[in-house]
Amino acid sequence: MRPASFSNITISLILFAASSIWADDRPDNFSHHNRENTDRFIHDRYSGCRILDRDRDDGRLEIKINHRGVEKVLLFNPTNQWERTIWEIRREQLPKQIVRALSDIGFSFRNLDDNDNMIVDTPMGRFYAVQVDTDRRDGIYVISENGMIVHRYTDDSWNDGRLRGDNWKRDWRDRWEKNKQKYKGDDGEDRFDEGDDEWDDRHKVRRKR
Repeated sequence: MRPASFSNITISLILFAASSIWADDRPDNFSHHNRENTDRFIHDRYSGCRILDRDRDDGRLEIKINHRGVEKVLLFNPTNQWERTIWEIRREQLPKQIVRALSDIGFSFRNLDDNDNMIVDTPMGRFYAVQVDTDRRDGIYVISENGMIVHRYTDDSWNDGRLRGDNWKRDWRDRWEKNKQKYKGDDGEDRFDEGDDEWDDRHKVRRKR
């Protein structure tokens, strides 16, 4: 067999080097440089946290941390930009304005799921994803920190908060504010008062403990 010429060997080495550089730049190849930047971002945002686990799913990075005794999951898009952080919150821990927002469209406190609720930290601000269990209009309602409902998901479309770039700010004014009365119904005010009282009662019990 005739030995490979010097020019062929040189070309092969150049192609191999180029493919290695290209591989390091691919979103699904988490290089050392990217990892350092991501870790720095995590520790800056969640001071004192401990990184527990890392995973790649369909080109997206998930990092689980423990922050002040709470497990949180950070989600990054395929170019390693932070999209959101999610963690669980119980019904009794929901802020009053979140419960009021749902009461205002006809859901009482007992309609809110006890466990399957999440805090969603995003570049746009903090949101609350609350699971509502009723015979009608059930689903996951996403509510801004100041108590404005911005979106509703089915269980399947919510996918435990693993969404792809939803722009909730776009939905704030158009979708919910114009149609609030349609969702409220005839007994909306009574349910609002009922939910408000239940929230107060629950927290009185917690304070006594």
